[in-house]
Amino acid sequence: MSRSFSLLSPAKLNLFLHITGRRPDGYHELQTLFQLLDWGDILTFTPDESGEVTLAGDDIGIPDHDNLIQPRSVRSEQSALQQVPALLRVYRD
Repeated sequence: MSRSFSLLSPAKLNLFLHITGRRPDGYHELQTLFQLLDWGDILTFTPDESGEVTLAGDDIGIPDHDNLIQPRSVRSEQSALQQVPALLRVYRD
């Protein structure tokens, strides 16, 4: 029997956000101040035998390649997460 666990991925409120530059990988350097909120998405991780980390849950209407909920490391072939197959289920709050 697989053991699942769930975590809250809290929403945040940006109080200040300033783009200070661009990194070589295309991401921006940021200066920010934010407040975490008491609500957000619920992430449930369940080990499985598929050999992959898969994403399921509420349809949020975002293509996989633009989906920031799916961890960047899951999409990387060098990721250690790919050695621990799991189903990541997302429930929007």
